[in-house]
Amino acid sequence: MPADDSLDDECPDDQIAAALGTSLRTVSRVRQQLVTQGLDDALSRRRQPLRPDKVKIKGDVEQRLIQLACSDPPRGRCHWTLQLLVDELVVLGLVDRIGVETVRQALKKTTSSPGSSRPGASRRTRTPSSSGAWRT
Repeated sequence: MPADDSLDDECPDDQIAAALGTSLRTVSRVRQQLVTQGLDDALSRRRQPLRPDKVKIKGDVEQRLIQLACSDPPRGRCHWTLQLLVDELVVLGLVDRIGVETVRQALKKTTSSPGSSRPGASRRTRTPSSSGAWRT
């Protein structure tokens, strides 16, 4: 469907998308907004509404999760798994239900790793050579 064929200067959506560096879906969506809501709404970007219910682990629950993850695992286990942490949060009554991915994301954003001062991959450290001089 061309965007404007009133002046016999048709421009198909794929050419519009290529010229603007966007997708065909965006061209279609903006056209729909133009027709239904007007030019100003079609050209202005709307911010996503705040969704406080989207963050499920925060405050005291997040603090307790980190304490659990850093504590000794349950008897018979070598370490905490995400599923064990999820189950423990429910048993403790901190949440009614929660997903493994939510717990993973909450732990990922913390700097609770015992050997790290910042999140992310571990930094390379210099090791002394046998002669006592530093090697890089």
